[in-house]
Parts: sequence; structure tokens; C-alpha cells
Amino acid sequence: MPTSGIYEPLPGVEWFRLLRISRDASGAISGDLQNFSLDPASCPRFVSFSYAWGESSAKRTISLCNQEFTILDNVYRLLEVVCAGNGFAKDIWLWIDSICINQDDLNERASQVSLMGKIYRHERARKTVVWLGEGTAETDIGMDFMHALVAERDAIHRNNKKNGGSRTVPANLNDAAKWKAVAVVFDRSWWRRVWTLQEFIIAPQLDLFCGTKSISRTKMRIALHSIWLCCPGERLIRDESWNPAWTRRRLHQWYMHDDYWDKMGLLALMAYSGSCAVTDPRDRIYGLLGLARSSDVAMVGRPTYAYDVGSVYIAFVKAWICTYHSLDIICFAQLFTGRESGVDVGLSLPSWVPDWTLPMELFVVPLMVSQSGRDHIANFRPILNQELVQSPSVYAAAGQELPQVSFSEGSLKVACKGVLIDYLDGLGGVPHEKSVVLNHSVDPELVQSEAPANLGPPSDQAKHKGKNPVDNHVDERKELLISIVRSLVLDRQDRYLSKPAPVSTYLMDFLQLAASATHDETNPSSFASRRFLPWYTLNKDLLIRGTTLENLCKEPQESTDSMSKLRQTFKRGMRILEGEKGEIDLSEEGFIQRLHDTKAVRRMGRRLCTTRDGRVGMAPMRARKGDAICVLFGCSVPVLLRGLEEEDGEEYEFVGECYLDGFMNGEGVSGNEEVKEFVLC
Repeated sequence: MPTSGIYEPLPGVEWFRLLRISRDASGAISGDLQNFSLDPASCPRFVSFSYAWGESSAKRTISLCNQEFTILDNVYRLLEVVCAGNGFAKDIWLWIDSICINQDDLNERASQVSLMGKIYRHERARKTVVWLGEGTAETDIGMDFMHALVAERDAIHRNNKKNGGSRTVPANLNDAAKWKAVAVVFDRSWWRRVWTLQEFIIAPQLDLFCGTKSISRTKMRIALHSIWLCCPGERLIRDESWNPAWTRRRLHQWYMHDDYWDKMGLLALMAYSGSCAVTDPRDRIYGLLGLARSSDVAMVGRPTYAYDVGSVYIAFVKAWICTYHSLDIICFAQLFTGRESGVDVGLSLPSWVPDWTLPMELFVVPLMVSQSGRDHIANFRPILNQELVQSPSVYAAAGQELPQVSFSEGSLKVACKGVLIDYLDGLGGVPHEKSVVLNHSVDPELVQSEAPANLGPPSDQAKHKGKNPVDNHVDERKELLISIVRSLVLDRQDRYLSKPAPVSTYLMDFLQLAASATHDETNPSSFASRRFLPWYTLNKDLLIRGTTLENLCKEPQESTDSMSKLRQTFKRGMRILEGEKGEIDLSEEGFIQRLHDTKAVRRMGRRLCTTRDGRVGMAPMRARKGDAICVLFGCSVPVLLRGLEEEDGEEYEFVGECYLDGFMNGEGVSGNEEVKEFVLC
């Protein structure tokens, strides 16, 4: 769009433009721009706007500074609402980024992008108006129903308490047509744009408009809480519809909490908003700087649109490693990757660089490196009782070793020092999930163990310590079962990875579920069975140290005192009948839910694995037999690397992070291991 004569140069860095518009008798819209300092003493009161740019090109025109100026369709409709009144004063100043910033001037654009947080937070800003788009009869119903959800929130909460904490939809709100209308509002593209995320969160006062209907952010948060309390399910509203809005509610809670607002790590923000869209892929980073903690903003520096997208992403990874002295960031390349997907997607980036152009709907804790105790990444766990819950770091595979890395010229390869621990041998099967399509690099079937350590009988090491062979076998069986259970839940009791797993309790639940699997196989109707049986059926034949998982879980034949507790557990498991309550903990911190959080494709997406030396763990979906398990200095978890045959030496493709039981807290870097250099490309 031609901009000559429209945009006067901004006098300084802390300056911006404001727009004033009017409409004549013929309906034509005209506007004027004026430069202002951000200094509150000289800045007028103004209203900032948040809207979705969308994919469509600009089509409508207005007169701007006495010249024809082309604007986005969505912005034109927004201006029409302003001109019509609807609570907007005629002489009000407006800030609309696509008009007030000279989009043709890359330097100005970069400079103004860095000011956007200040603009939306500005003390002279009357409010921020979110424009969801033109209204329809259905969106009007949806907006009105959200006000009803606000009015009913406390009643819903009281009713749930009476019902023992269960979440249900009250009869007076059980109207499918109204829930569908709410989904239509939440399906507007504004909820899924990166830039609108910070605009929703940082503005001191915010109202959302859909056509002529509006709701404040405060009431929207209450309406979303009511939806959560109702737990309406797919019958009334798809999770995919309201999850983006729920994400914004969660982040706004963090931002408004004094102990949390400067702990919003940029990397966690990028992952948590992984499904949000951008017009310019560089804005996957720049569009979140207004929310990120000050140290991350300083690390990124001034946004620049002069470099290509790949260079910006690589530079971000390098800067993050140097700033936080950690390699944990490369684990996000496990999630944001287009490698071997079967289709040509994403950028041609090194395997250790996350490709943020790929949209991903991620779990609140998508990776083990997102553990709550690590502030350099962390996660957006709920704020409970308005108290900051700080837990220690629970995974520290590299101990105190800092990264030892060097980047090749052009930064396409990185050489990392570390220790080779083992190689993958067997891989458990991946249960089918409705509406989830695995990419071509994932084989969902069980990949059987073949290494001698997994084919032969269990070792008799304890026999040489004076133990009875039967007792030794029992001890080995129990230790292996414990190792498997720890792996299945990543040794954590909660999905935010802040509390250690109650292994004894989880072992009892696991054995009960395995024992009852035979009875439930023909009629898996209980909640526990539906969560456990498909996984167990696919994984029960996996060989681990000379026995299958199923045989490991069967009642032992030896009648020894040391087996009595396990025998009781198996008998209790055989008594689990459909519909019985109290046998298995079904809460978020119970074993069955923790297993689901770990294995489900839409959550952490891990599969049970064995190694050539008979160890057990959990590997990413696209793991393969023969992948190397390594501990890289500076990385808090073990990682999988795939060897590549290259002319100039051995190189590796980064695959993802790996839970390897017994190697999560520095055991692999005790000082006696051979240190090796791994070149990742």
C-alpha cells in the first residue's frame, strides 16, 4: 500500500502514532494520524484495539491524511462500529497497529513492535477493545449465554460441592443450542493468534466485542470458569473450541500475580501458545515479548525483520543456551519438527532447532525439561491459593555439568560433549486415539526387544551375596516392576512434575489393573479399564530381561514370605469388578491418570522402551530401535540421538528427550565415564 506522505517520521524511540476518524454523510470514513510521545504528560487518552489480521489481503479503502489508504476488511468493519458510536466518543484517539505503524518500514515496524507492551499497558489508555468480528444471530446467543454463565458460576460451584466435587451441567444450562453458539464465538480466529495473546493479558482494562454484543475480560474469565465447572464434554462443546480461551485465562492469572508475572519464560510461552497463528513466523518470538520476563526480553534484544525466519530461530536457540547455560531448549525440537512426517512441511532447520512455524496444541507440561523446579523454562501450572509453589529440580541427568558446545560456521551444526549411556532395543505399542493421526515416522506397533539382556533369564547377581535363589528372583522381579512403574509416570505424582511419585501405591494400582485386565478384556467399560486396557494389550508382550510384561505381572508360583504382599495385591486385583469404587485412585494424581498423562499422544506422548543392557524407560513416539541414549552436559534429561553416516565423520540427528530409570539425577556422569563429542546436525 502506498505510504508516501502519510507517515511522518517518528521523532524518537519512545514515540508512536494515534488515529482519529470520522464519517461523512455519504458513509466514507476518513482519518488523520498524529505523532505522540509515550510520556504520560504529553500523551492524550486513547483506546487501543486488538483484532485478528487474518490471511486475507487488504481490500477496503479509507481516506488517511487526505490520501487513499487500503486497510484490512476486519479493520474496516471495526471502524464502522466506532463511527456508529456503541460507547465510543466521536473525538477519541485510537491505536490500531496496522494503520498507526508504517508496515512498509521494517526498522519502524521492529521498533514499534518492541513498544507494544508499553502501549497496551499505558496509563493513558482508556481500555483495550477486542474485536472478534461481525456479529450474527448465533454469536449474539453465545455472548448472551456467557453472561448467563457468569451469573450462575457461584451456584454451579455450590452444586458441585454438594455432589462430592463432581462437575456437571445444571439442568437450567443444559441447552445444546446455546453451548453451540458459545463455541461459534470461541471459534473466531482472534482466539488463536499470537499477537492477540499479549493484548488480552497485559491491558489494564479490556472489553470483547462480537458485533454489537460485548463482555468484559473479568466476566469472560468467570464464564470460562463456569464452563470448566460444568465440564460440558464433547456433546455440548468441543474442548478444541474453548481451550485457547482457557489458556489465556490461565496466563492472565499468572500475569496478575505479583510472584509470577516476571517468571513467564519466553520458551514456555512459545510452547503453551504453540497452536497460535501468525502472519510473520518471526512473530512466534516477537509477538510474546510483551509478556516474557525481563531477562528473556534482554536476551532476544530488539526485534528485527531483516533476517530470514530460520536465522531468527537458530539465533534464539544459541542465545538461550548462552544465557541460561543449558541445552534444555533443544528438547523442544522433539515437538516442533516436520522431519519424516511424510509431507513437505516446515523449514529446513537443523534437528536441534525447534521449528516454531509448525502449529502444535500442547499439554501444559509438554516435556520433562518443563519441570516446575526449573525457572529457565518451567510451566504454567495453576496458581493455587495465590501462593507461589516452588519445587526443587527433579531431573538433573547431567548433574552440575554445564554445556560444552561449539557451533559450526553458519550455525547449522552444534558439537556437544556428553556421555553415551545405552541404545534403544524394544519399544512399546501406541494405543489408537480418536482424531489423532500419527506421522509417517511413528510405528505404533510394538517393536520387540532383541538384545541378549532382554531375551535371556534374569541375572543372578544377588545369589553371590548369599541370598536364596528364589528370594533373589523375587527381589529382581520387584525391582524391575518398580523401575517400570517409575518410568510409566516419569517418577512424578502430578502432571506439573513437582512431586515425587508414591511408588509403592502406584505399584499396587499397576498390579491390580494388570490382574483385572483379563476380566475386563471383553468388556472394558470402566474408566480405569478404558485408560489402561488398550495400552496394556499392546505392551504386555514386550520382553524385558527375559520375561514379558504380562508374565512379570502374573501371580508368582513361589510361596515365599517375600512374595506375600505381591500375592495379596494380585488377589485384590482379581476382585476388581466393573463399577466398583475405591480400588483404584481415579484422581489427577492417581496412577491411572498419571499413566494417561505420560502416554497419551495429545499429552506427553511417550512409549515404554527397553535398552540393550536391559534397562527400562519412556521414549518419544518417533524413537527407533538403535537410537543412542546420551546424557549431554548441560541438559537436565537424557536424550535420544540417531546416528547418521556422513563423509566428514559421525554425526547425529536429535530425536527427543528420554526418561531412563536410574539415570535422571547425574548417575551417568559420575566421573568414570568416557566423555564423547556428539555433532548434531
